[in-house]
Amino acid sequence: MKKFILLFLFLSLVFLTGCKKRTENMGVGVELTFPTSPITDYWLTKVKYTWTVKENFKGFNENLYAFVHFSDSNNRMILQDDHLPPVETKKWKAGDKFEYEREIFIPKFIDEFDPSFKGEEEVKLTIGLWNPFNPSTKHIILIKKLKFQPPPAETPEIIYEKGWYPEEYDAKRNISWRWTSKEAVCTMDNPRRETLLWIKGGVNKAIYQDQRVVIFVNDKVIDDFIPETGEFDKRYYLTPDELGEGDEVTLTIKTDKTFIPSKVIPGSTDPRELGVMIYLIYFR
Repeated sequence: MKKFILLFLFLSLVFLTGCKKRTENMGVGVELTFPTSPITDYWLTKVKYTWTVKENFKGFNENLYAFVHFSDSNNRMILQDDHLPPVETKKWKAGDKFEYEREIFIPKFIDEFDPSFKGEEEVKLTIGLWNPFNPSTKHIILIKKLKFQPPPAETPEIIYEKGWYPEEYDAKRNISWRWTSKEAVCTMDNPRRETLLWIKGGVNKAIYQDQRVVIFVNDKVIDDFIPETGEFDKRYYLTPDELGEGDEVTLTIKTDKTFIPSKVIPGSTDPRELGVMIYLIYFR
């Protein structure tokens, strides 16, 4: 599975560097719509895809993937939602219309403190069809400019308090993370309404098979688990009662085991005591 993901990412790079900058009249149209306006960054939402197959459509002789790329003004990828349409493209015929929803997460990318920021950022949306194992099959169907704004002012800000190491970034995989120590604490403004807490993280299964992760909101345990694999993805819909009456909400992530890379990983010189790797904390 990992080899397939790496190959897919490599071919995506080939696509980005080699694709034509125009749409093709191939008898297929597509639209992507958001449920509300404005569109913001740092947003977990569902979008609707609508594919229309026109009378001049001549058919596909293979099943193609949809590529869906959001890129900034510097052509850096913000988000991609590549996927197989629910109806195989080999079965598409003139007059067909397909609608379906998919969940996407738009990461935070807007710098509100940049002096050049004027209240919104322009994002290029590119949608098309291709066989990721044969880049010559790429067909660009839609190129559209979208306006993105920062989240609403009432969106709670996450403050990383004690127990966190600085954020790290892998440019090749376009992901970032923070390591915790044995215990790490965040604080957020209390929204006083039902709120989604979404945590994506991981543990090093090569070192500990039974590492436990415990998550607290304020002083209450909301989850206590041993990840089945090296990564975990947890969502909690918190009620106002669970958030408490205080002006702030405290999130604490604890683990029963830590490791020092320089002592257990050959060649490592990292002296830190590491607990859990956290890719995302979403609170909105």
